[in-house]
Amino acid sequence: MKSLGTDNCVPSDNAHYDTIVAYIHPNPLVRWIFWKRLKVMLNMSKPAKRVLDFGSGSGVFLYSLSKNFEEVYGLDVATKSMEHIKNKFNLSNLTLIQNDGEILPFKDNFFDIIYAADVLEHIENPDKIYLELQRVIRPGGCLIVSGPTENFVYGLAKKWIFRRKSASEHYNNIDDVLRQSSKFFKVEKVKVIPSKTVAGFKIYRAVNLK
Repeated sequence: MKSLGTDNCVPSDNAHYDTIVAYIHPNPLVRWIFWKRLKVMLNMSKPAKRVLDFGSGSGVFLYSLSKNFEEVYGLDVATKSMEHIKNKFNLSNLTLIQNDGEILPFKDNFFDIIYAADVLEHIENPDKIYLELQRVIRPGGCLIVSGPTENFVYGLAKKWIFRRKSASEHYNNIDDVLRQSSKFFKVEKVKVIPSKTVAGFKIYRAVNLK
């Protein structure tokens, strides 16, 4: 896989600022963990032609996906930040979709891989979403997910680095998300970063066996 882009892959305006601040944070360890998480997700990929970044947010992952796959889609409820990435890097193989994910505008078995970076923990009742993800991923294709571990270290980072009191916008933690995914997909590979003892993110690949 080709390497990830640089900090220049983040939007320059205030759109999705909460989702990009970690990628440009003055603390180099914070920046490293967040970019490393995307690199691990990319390295978990299988050979594929058509992929989706589900819940693209700021769009920071789209540059790397566009350089590694023939056909890339980015989906989120807002597309302004993704449009910035597409235009800045002239990503002609990238299609942007404005959608909340509950009813995906794609045919059955459309994607080889769907990536969901730190998005599924924000969904209160995810079964409908998983059914749609399962429908549009081809048999043998995969879902690659990351999410914060929300352990003691994560709590400190929220409070002292990002100045947030809690992760109140999360309905589930990443272990809940993994269990939910396993009802629809076969989880076959799990990795935590930076380490199991000081975990910041859990990342896993799950295969569609339908």
